[in-house]
Amino acid sequence: MIKQSQRIIMASLLSSFTAIYSLTDISYLFLSLPSGVLIIFGISYYALGKLDWEAYKEQFLRFRHFKLVLVLTALSLFAYCSRIKSTLHGFLPNSTNTYVVVGLLLLLIMILTINYFMLWYVLVSKYLRKLISFGKKLDLFDRSLIYGYIILFAIVNLIVLLRTSAFIFPMSDGSIAGDVIFNTDTAELLYPIDGFTTPNSSENDFRQLLFGIIGFPLSMICTPLAYVIQLFVESSGAPIPFETIYGYLISIGQAGMFAISAILIKKMLSKEMNLSFARLFAVVYLVSFSTFIFTMTIEQYALSTFTLVIFVYLFVRRADGRSALVVAGSTLTSSFAMLPLVVFDKKADWRSYLVKAFKMMFATFCVIVFFGQLYELLSAVHQLFAYSQYAYGESITQWDKLLYYVQFIPSLFIAPDSLIVDGIISSGEASGFQYVLGITIFLLSCLSLSKLKRSRLALISVYWVFISLLLIGIIGWGVVEQSFVLYTSYFAWAFLISLALIFNDLFKNRQQFGKVVLSLIILILVVSNSLMITDYVMKVGSFN
Repeated sequence: MIKQSQRIIMASLLSSFTAIYSLTDISYLFLSLPSGVLIIFGISYYALGKLDWEAYKEQFLRFRHFKLVLVLTALSLFAYCSRIKSTLHGFLPNSTNTYVVVGLLLLLIMILTINYFMLWYVLVSKYLRKLISFGKKLDLFDRSLIYGYIILFAIVNLIVLLRTSAFIFPMSDGSIAGDVIFNTDTAELLYPIDGFTTPNSSENDFRQLLFGIIGFPLSMICTPLAYVIQLFVESSGAPIPFETIYGYLISIGQAGMFAISAILIKKMLSKEMNLSFARLFAVVYLVSFSTFIFTMTIEQYALSTFTLVIFVYLFVRRADGRSALVVAGSTLTSSFAMLPLVVFDKKADWRSYLVKAFKMMFATFCVIVFFGQLYELLSAVHQLFAYSQYAYGESITQWDKLLYYVQFIPSLFIAPDSLIVDGIISSGEASGFQYVLGITIFLLSCLSLSKLKRSRLALISVYWVFISLLLIGIIGWGVVEQSFVLYTSYFAWAFLISLALIFNDLFKNRQQFGKVVLSLIILILVVSNSLMITDYVMKVGSFN
């Protein structure tokens, strides 16, 4: 194991790295600054004791991917440059000596360089081979679907951006315009602080504790590209805000995440049904309204869904339960709601069940604190009460919440009835057909309960369907604002898989007819969703 002195030095480096990310004030809520840093140091010290650093040290000198690690380190520093400026500005008075500022700046860059290099070295040495292996296993259909979807929306989003910036970075009369596309926080995610690079930005609260870490690799690629494109565009006499260009590049990344999610869904379904059905359902997923709208609109849900689908894929393959930590980067809901499935063991007694659950929660806590979210964890209860206003109102009954949930279900796949007032898109009153469709989809999804004992995929998809019922239909999250569209991509995969399993039972002996039915469904979704989104683009404000 790592020597004690080395462990202390490395823990100090790691905690200083965390402090750079996490400090938003001179204290951690009710904890003093020294107390907060001491907790972070303790967690870093504990984590180092769990890692086999001797193995990393042995392979360090013969490591083949040093150039890749150096490139990733340089990109990370570049992407974080604007954050360094705001970090210094927040803690130094205006009268601070220039030499002190320069000295602190050099110290920050040195700490970040060392730690970025260490983190990328660990990640590349541990996961690069697995990623390359996964990529090599993609067949022609997989690659065509991924590249085709990315190219399609690179073109579509550019055309839409020439008409309106509402989906990418809506601004009106020089100020940020919020809640333009179904109550999304598109502009707030990019400005004044980039939520993709900053864990403690206002958008990355207790609901999205590690979004600023999981989203960082996407940001570090898009940031330098955005600067280069901005220089080229401005030289041609067409000034465009950096955030608009950056947001457009992020939207292409979102298309890639949804496309890979579709491939993972296909791979999981192919173990339960014939390959043709699995491929067609992957296409159904990509042409669903929830996927379309959040491929075009900058929001946190594309990345949240992506990390969640990765977890589901690992769970179905019976991977190590620690893979649950990946969803801690998406939302609080997924990381804790999935915990019972991760730790459950039929052969274990309740004591070992609780011990395993506690260890998982403690590990998740350590990861969250290490990556700079101690402040958000300590203020989680206060934030929870603050956000409860979106689920409760004096005139809102439990029946209203259930109707809200039924209205939510069909919008997973097909565009809901909408209102466009003064260029702002919001949910409208549902028609009787939508209520019938919502109830039908829910009941069909529940039929997958019959497969729980022999299918982990059925188990986790039905489980997530009932989580959606609890969160939206019973608690009524977002019912006050009627913002159910926000959560569609987060639950669409579960309904799709549940329906796919039932569809396979119905058509496994009539596969040609089943293919025709799925092809018609895809055609209907493409036409109806494309027409509705085109209507949005034409009627929404220009926000140029």
